[in-house]
Amino acid sequence: PMKRKEFENASYFSEYKKICDQSNKLESRLNELKNEENLLLCTLDQIAGWMGLDIPLEETMGTEKANIVLGIVKAFDEMKREITELVPETYLQVVAEHEEGLYILAVYMKNKENVVTQAMRKYDFDIVTFPGLIGTPSEVHARIKEELSIITRERERTQAEISELLKYMPRLLAVYDHIHIEREREEIIKNFAKTETSFLIEGWIKKKDIEKLRQSMRSVSSIVEIFTRDPEEDEMPPVDLENTAIVEPFEAVTEMYSPPKYTEIDPTPLVTAFFILFFGICLSDAGYGAMLSILSIVMMKKYNMGSTGKKFLRLLFVGGISSIFFGILGGSLFGDLLKIPALWINPIEDPMTMLIFALTLGVIQVFVGVGVKIYNDIRRGDIKDAVFDQFTRFTLLSGLVLIILAETDIVSLSKIPYGVAGFGIISLVLTQGRHQKGMMKKMVYGLASLYGIIGYFSDVLSYSRLMALSLATIVLAMVFNTIALMMQDIYIVGIFITAIVLIIGHFFMLIIGTMGAFVHTMRLQYVEFFSKFYVGGGKKFSPFRMSTRYIEIEEV
Repeated sequence: PMKRKEFENASYFSEYKKICDQSNKLESRLNELKNEENLLLCTLDQIAGWMGLDIPLEETMGTEKANIVLGIVKAFDEMKREITELVPETYLQVVAEHEEGLYILAVYMKNKENVVTQAMRKYDFDIVTFPGLIGTPSEVHARIKEELSIITRERERTQAEISELLKYMPRLLAVYDHIHIEREREEIIKNFAKTETSFLIEGWIKKKDIEKLRQSMRSVSSIVEIFTRDPEEDEMPPVDLENTAIVEPFEAVTEMYSPPKYTEIDPTPLVTAFFILFFGICLSDAGYGAMLSILSIVMMKKYNMGSTGKKFLRLLFVGGISSIFFGILGGSLFGDLLKIPALWINPIEDPMTMLIFALTLGVIQVFVGVGVKIYNDIRRGDIKDAVFDQFTRFTLLSGLVLIILAETDIVSLSKIPYGVAGFGIISLVLTQGRHQKGMMKKMVYGLASLYGIIGYFSDVLSYSRLMALSLATIVLAMVFNTIALMMQDIYIVGIFITAIVLIIGHFFMLIIGTMGAFVHTMRLQYVEFFSKFYVGGGKKFSPFRMSTRYIEIEEV
């Protein structure tokens, strides 16, 4: 990150071309050294099996009357027997023996070449040549080792020179971003409507920033005029989410789905409450929650993750705090490694109560979603849709929930729940076909709409995953604890093995548990919650400003 003034000063770096040229030359030299090194290593590998050969490699090209050949063959004895029978004066020497076969030196007269080579081909004799190499294999090996040492020293010097250039990196990145900004500015200016003496800029601005814009423009010129208007009905203005510090990290959840339209409310505050709650229940271990929060803080302090990265880490930090809370309530601290009493529901001992709690949260979130839909419709002036579509469903669902509570003796409400549900059913049947023509079509469509209520029950059942993930986290943690403690009685090394299994096991569980909690919590928001009211598809507000790729500018 840089202050704006620091960025402007850094971007005026006149020697950046010289530094870039020097960097490119050093990089090219490193590539050359790498290629030279690979070539030498390849040659070393080729002569490795011939170290027992005591004649110079340049002499293996043969003489005026004799051929000298190097090669590899597996069936040496058979080949030697046949060649010596055909050409007794042929000399065959085993230089070395390796897995791929025997390394052979063969010397024979040139006038017998056809006979000898034909026998060699019969036994798959693989001829090896070393063009350009001078000296015995041992001498070549020593020479290459020396050349490799020289290359290593030169590479270290080159890398040191490159490291020396790293001090210019912030200024070079600033220059890059400055050039990018100027090019972007020129591209935008091309799109301005203009005459010889004036130009027109049209765009969106936040209402609260209009006066700031006026003052800023008039500080540049006294003959600038700014006109404002409200968006037209057929226009779709961009949106910019503004929330409190606690809610802000969860804007990423909303934006990953889709920014809201201008006519919608920002669901982020509602998502925040449910996300924190559900994430904590899914991970539900005080130890994992503490590790997650600590790791999030360390990464925020140590690494420059950018604004989006910081938001995500803050989200994980809050999720970790929630996990600590629910871990303490459920009596889970690295599973049962450090036994603490449960202050509320222990998912292992009372899974049914945990399931009921999870489904209750599902009912609450579904009702909130329907309630927000009613609010959105009223806000847009769609009163009929709010009453006939959403309120009737809300009434029917409320009645059905009350019936379940009454039948299980959780509450005693006499016949009231049946009346509420009946009113909801009649209202749906009478109103859902209002857009159809003909009484029969209206009634059929109204009756068919009752089938859609089943979808709400399947949505609520989906929240059982909260109980399942909470249970899975604790059980898997207990499994790792059991495996680790079984190792502690091993003589001498038992305590070390136990510690290693605990560290690796619980770190693995932290990763898996965090991923599971994040993915399933997101799924509940997107599928079960957003489907009740949220459309999305808005365009994010992208103001005309200094847009950088590498340098984060503060106080812009």
